[in-house]
Amino acid sequence: MDKASRSSFLQRCRRPAGNALTGLPLALTCIGLTFLSACSREVAPSPDPLALKEARSERPERIIVYMIDTLRHDHLGTYGYSRSTSPTIDDLAAESVLFEAAYAQASWTRPSVGSLFTGLLPRKHGAVRRENALRTDVKTMAELFALAGYRGSGFISNPNVLAEFGFDRGFESYLDLESVSVDTDARQLHEAALRQLARFDGPQFLYVHTIDPHVPYEPPEPFASLFEASPIPPQHDHPMPETVSKTINLYDGEIAYADAALGDFIGELKERGLWGETLFILLSDHGEEFWDHESIQHGTTLYEEQIRVPLLVRFPGAIFGGSRVPSRVRVIDILPSLLEHLGEAIPANLDGSSFLNLVRGNLETATRPVFSELNMGKQAISSLMEGPLKLILQRGPEERQATMLYNLSLDPSEEHDLSVRNPKATRELADRIAEIDRSLERGIHIEFVNSKKQDSATRMLVRIQVESGAFRGVEWSDFEAGDRVILSDDEKSMNIELDLKNRDNPTGGQPFLLIDVDRIRFEVESPNAWVNVSVEIDGERLDSTLLLAGQAELPKKIPLPWHVQIDSDELHLGGVGLRAPVRSPEPYIRVYQVPESSHPTVTLDPLLDARLRALGYVE
Repeated sequence: MDKASRSSFLQRCRRPAGNALTGLPLALTCIGLTFLSACSREVAPSPDPLALKEARSERPERIIVYMIDTLRHDHLGTYGYSRSTSPTIDDLAAESVLFEAAYAQASWTRPSVGSLFTGLLPRKHGAVRRENALRTDVKTMAELFALAGYRGSGFISNPNVLAEFGFDRGFESYLDLESVSVDTDARQLHEAALRQLARFDGPQFLYVHTIDPHVPYEPPEPFASLFEASPIPPQHDHPMPETVSKTINLYDGEIAYADAALGDFIGELKERGLWGETLFILLSDHGEEFWDHESIQHGTTLYEEQIRVPLLVRFPGAIFGGSRVPSRVRVIDILPSLLEHLGEAIPANLDGSSFLNLVRGNLETATRPVFSELNMGKQAISSLMEGPLKLILQRGPEERQATMLYNLSLDPSEEHDLSVRNPKATRELADRIAEIDRSLERGIHIEFVNSKKQDSATRMLVRIQVESGAFRGVEWSDFEAGDRVILSDDEKSMNIELDLKNRDNPTGGQPFLLIDVDRIRFEVESPNAWVNVSVEIDGERLDSTLLLAGQAELPKKIPLPWHVQIDSDELHLGGVGLRAPVRSPEPYIRVYQVPESSHPTVTLDPLLDARLRALGYVE
């Protein structure tokens, strides 16, 4: 069936109701899936090096973030799939920047969309588990766009992103299609979104979250039988139950259905003259597994098939259309990228960073680290990618614990665990995950950072005093021989002696220098105490410009009474990112505070609980 026929038929199709897929076993081993390498293509050159600058001077009239739930990137033609599942998306890629290696920060909807909306890791935005909501003190994409002059409207069909969980903040209207008793397929969302676009003049931001192709896989005909006679593509030629191969056919039919609906939506935007000046972002919140590692669906692992997602950004006027970015990017990078494109300030506490330099065709000297996490049921899983290596740490009951290391350049399907053969790299990445975990722990954190010079050796003498109360819970990490902390008997002051020395990358992979960073964390007994810090570096007092606060502005709803005083300059402590907001070639210290962890809990009424269970979200 050609695209026009599918589009015509789609107008007559309505999705039948159905139950979640059941009866397939859930397990975890190491059978892989072949997908596009993160470095398979060169970045297409920019058609005009000034194009992005000129585009920023003319703000887009509308921004549409279009989420196709559970869309696996390697089941799309533009990502190399052999089946014709996605002619609309393939055509869209010709007008867009396509990111070949985009990663979600979780493998199920709520924490992943929370990271999209906030630019933060799941444990920082709070929507981590089935009963958790977004933290009320965290700014959302819609709130930030509203400050930039965009009226926001949301149209959703997945109960994981309901207003009950805080996802409506910043939107003028936020419509859950199922709550008004209509079929929640993509077409219904499109009709509501188009009505909203016609209602207002001026800049608008739309979030459209379609639930196709999430379970249950029940596309209407002819999509249900579209791929019955087609062989399963090579990336699925590993052993699997027969029921799974039939499921893949239905899943691909769901994608074809969703793709045709998207084609109609874009066609309407073009017909109404709205497409040209629209900034359109298409992505998914996570992928889907089909026995790649002896598991099905999602929210079970952090393998590539569950966290690697499609990402296309179509700029107004289709500038940079058809270019492909092989470098890794993350869902947390989308918000800061859009803010930069609009010329708006990027909050300093975000974990993501703009990828517009990649869009311009500027390759980064080092790949972005990709951290993802999963907290479901009794298991907690973290994964970290740095360079070609990826470590997965699975924690929880003893029978669930596992450590797996993969070289994605040589083993993109994650079939060969290298953790035993390469204990040094495993330890290095595990230490980095532990560092990220620590960075999310409550308290005042101070990082002592050496210079970027190859053979730099820096002596730091630090004195920290609290004017009322005392220090509590003092912990330090990454100290080497000779480094020490001396805490006074009354615990009101501490002296820290540090020798910072850089070293070469010990993993033997890409050559790079490991900058020596030592860390200390503590709490203060009195909630209104002043903390005084004085630092000498190689005998010279630290310049106040080299003491960096976590962020410039405090969230209004978090009481952060802590202060640092240095050379009479008062610095307010803010939230923590995974990186310093400024990198100095000289030695410096960075100070930030993590407030008490807050994962707001929502009481699930029977109807909402039933909706979540119907989609497979059961703990």
